[in-house]
Amino acid sequence: MSKRIAVSIFIFSVVLAGFVAVGSHVRLTAEQWAAWIQAIGSIGAILASVALVQYQRRNEVRLAAEKERLTSQRKLNAMRALFMEVAQRCQAVAAKVHKDHVTWELEQTHLQEARAMLTGLPVFEIPDAGLVMRIATISAQLQAAATVAQAMTSPRPVPVRDKVASILMSPHDQCLEAIVEVTNLLVKCSTKEELESAMQTFDRLEENMRKARNVMTSLQQKSRNGSAGPAAEGPLSAEPNVS
Repeated sequence: MSKRIAVSIFIFSVVLAGFVAVGSHVRLTAEQWAAWIQAIGSIGAILASVALVQYQRRNEVRLAAEKERLTSQRKLNAMRALFMEVAQRCQAVAAKVHKDHVTWELEQTHLQEARAMLTGLPVFEIPDAGLVMRIATISAQLQAAATVAQAMTSPRPVPVRDKVASILMSPHDQCLEAIVEVTNLLVKCSTKEELESAMQTFDRLEENMRKARNVMTSLQQKSRNGSAGPAAEGPLSAEPNVS
């Protein structure tokens, strides 16, 4: 029950008690009491109707705000995943600049597909104007990256390849900054409970990664010890037995 409704009920109770006290003092007849009770009941019904309408209206506003918040969360999570995909594609293409026998027509297609995914986002549904400008910047950089990827179909000297790698990594860096911006927006439109749940999930993920690293380290140590064992025993067995 809201504070305003509670206050209204309290005021109505005080008024009702006042009417009863006045009626008892002036010694109202049964007919007069019936008239007073009917009037008070009518006033109470009107106040209850007004309070109910206000409650329903506030509840509708609250539900609409919650729906909008959850919708914004879904959009931001989708955008973050998209930025991560584009960043990974750019990094993968840039890693091939200094390699031979690369099918650059295919790499160009990957960059063009990444740009199409970004430009396909409905601009008016993006919940932040800064992200709109960021997407426009990344889109332009992806277009330039696709152009230089096409130019890599012919052999290029190392300085040119370094420049191409830099151009390919530019949208990657912009995507990482966009991920930070999206994460900040997600924090703003998340409840305290959701943030605590996310932190617990992150802690569990970090703990699992730590355990996995420990297992890998242990396996590597056992592998080294196993391979080093026979080599260490050989020289010892070759030494003369001095008694």
